[in-house]
Amino acid sequence: MRNNYIVFISSIVYVLLVLIGCGDDNPVNNSREEENHDVETILTPLGESEGYFEKGICFTSNNEEKTLTFETNKKWNIAIPTNIEWCTVSSNNGVAGTVSLTIKVTENTFYDERNAVLTLKVGEIEKRIRVSQKQQDALLVSSNIFELDKSHHTIDVEVKANVEYKVIIPPTSQKWITQVTKSRSLENITLSFNITSSDEYDKREGEIIFQSKDISEVVHIYQAGEGVLMLTKNEYPVSDKGTVVAVEVNSNFSFDVQMPNVSWVKEMVETRGVSSSTLYYTISPNETYESREAEIIFYDKNSSIKETMKIIQAQKDAIIVSQKEYDIPVNGKVIEIELNANVEYQVTVLDEYDWIKPVDNFQIKGLANNKLYFQIEENTLSKRRKGIITIESVSKAISEDIIINQGRVKDKDAIELHVETAGTLNKLIAPSKKYQITNLILTGNLNGTDIQYLREMAGERSSQGMLQKLDLSEVNIISGSGTYGDGEHAFESVIGVRMFSYCNALVSIILPDNTTSIEQGAFFNAKNLKTIDIPNKVSYIGEGAFYECVSLQSITIPDNVTTILRWTFRDCISLYL
Repeated sequence: MRNNYIVFISSIVYVLLVLIGCGDDNPVNNSREEENHDVETILTPLGESEGYFEKGICFTSNNEEKTLTFETNKKWNIAIPTNIEWCTVSSNNGVAGTVSLTIKVTENTFYDERNAVLTLKVGEIEKRIRVSQKQQDALLVSSNIFELDKSHHTIDVEVKANVEYKVIIPPTSQKWITQVTKSRSLENITLSFNITSSDEYDKREGEIIFQSKDISEVVHIYQAGEGVLMLTKNEYPVSDKGTVVAVEVNSNFSFDVQMPNVSWVKEMVETRGVSSSTLYYTISPNETYESREAEIIFYDKNSSIKETMKIIQAQKDAIIVSQKEYDIPVNGKVIEIELNANVEYQVTVLDEYDWIKPVDNFQIKGLANNKLYFQIEENTLSKRRKGIITIESVSKAISEDIIINQGRVKDKDAIELHVETAGTLNKLIAPSKKYQITNLILTGNLNGTDIQYLREMAGERSSQGMLQKLDLSEVNIISGSGTYGDGEHAFESVIGVRMFSYCNALVSIILPDNTTSIEQGAFFNAKNLKTIDIPNKVSYIGEGAFYECVSLQSITIPDNVTTILRWTFRDCISLYL
């Protein structure tokens, strides 16, 4: 009887423990549990295995082994054809996690190359990985095909050979393919080749031949061409009086022209099919009281390349400015506004924009082509600023707003770097400097790989990082290869899920000006973050975005934000003081 009583009490304690464990309302923890039950299958090759997934695994004729490494969230199995005895895999199946498999091949004593296909299955994903082994006397290159875009490239070809060989570039390819390094035979070596940028319309093909006495390997180079079609201007505002518009078109192919189905725009001369020209179009006077638009399309009939020129004609009474928006440097400048009007008008700058000052005394001008000048004073603030110059008809029936955007003062103690190609930040900041930088200004393009590098510099879950101030205002976050955090991908103009979470060294950050949303847990547990300004284009702030930012003292939220989800500022205790 006493034993039954003990069992009963133990059961009650177990139930209470389970109920207590179910009470966690942490949105970041909950989101991770949901991810573990997500039905979507993840199969990600790691390190050199990324190349194995795409190009297969190549062995010489000797006994060799290589490691295939990948990460998955589901059970997996790998199969090899039953009639293959020379190739083995260290394990045939396993569970989710980071997996490393040893692929072994026995010595190939034959003169023919041999191949096998490994079939890797994870959930609904099936990946076929080609295993190839060279014959006894072998000349092996790391890749036989390079498909490149039209820009300049330097490609690396790893050559493994047990025979003497020479490198041959056929004469037809020598104009755009050149060797950078010289080969030394009878050893493994990486050879580099320059591929010049292409200004051709069509795709071009070239070869690099690695030739021994009896065997050879051919590397095929395919470089994309691209049609070039450019207009010096894509928009032509004209007055109601009518005019002649001159359009300069530059192209590396013969283009066609599609005229609009209107009677008031006409070609002056037959110009279709010309590769580089200045074309003229007559615009008839507008006798109506409404503005009108028409589009002339210049296009390549063999592809989707096209350019559109828009003609915007004002109504009978009109005010036309040459430019509606100006970007001004921090030290200020004088701007010139070319104005066409057939009505009397007045210029207004509100008192709040006292940093925009007219150079001359002008209040009422009219019926003429005028040039207005404004002195934009130096911006001594730490924020960008925006002002408006309004040009309005005396009758107030017509007006034009001219937007003035001015950059801010940059921190003189900061290191400034421009990342031209996304994914290359680690090449601009050496590992020896990675944990020494405290103040950084970046411009250019960043992807998931760069974000992870910044996370590490900013002390992601460690004490090594020292990056306290980060200015990304002129950065484009783009979609693409590379991940950050726990395998998250970057998306264009988005501060992504947990993007700067656990960045405990970070004290202040200026987000990219083109940011449109801040996702779930973006700054979760960034314990030393004190200040952040939300860019004007942001409309969405996700769940727990600033959860546990206990030092956060200042945050600016623009009027454009329409959605702020729960727990956004939970445990931000410094905001409440």
